[in-house]
Amino acid sequence: MSFQIHSTILDPEKLKPVWDILERVFPETPWFGNSTSGNIVDCEQMVDISVSAIIFEKTSSKFKIVQYDLSRESVGGIAGQIVAEADKDPWSRL
Repeated sequence: MSFQIHSTILDPEKLKPVWDILERVFPETPWFGNSTSGNIVDCEQMVDISVSAIIFEKTSSKFKIVQYDLSRESVGGIAGQIVAEADKDPWSRL
């Protein structure tokens, strides 16, 4: 399982209570976030911050979070890095 935080707010101090709760209630469960211009739940735009849970059916499922910055790298360069990252992990599939 993992959690994804969707937020229009980029201020870490305002987001900290959200990840503090996730870490306290679900220790050892990874979480990651993304900026978004709208959080849509049940076809309705929600508040500035929403959290979704990702639950894997098999306990053997794995995932890796890698961050890329489009302001520093080209799309082609990032795509090449993603392919290289996937190639070095035998469990990875694109």
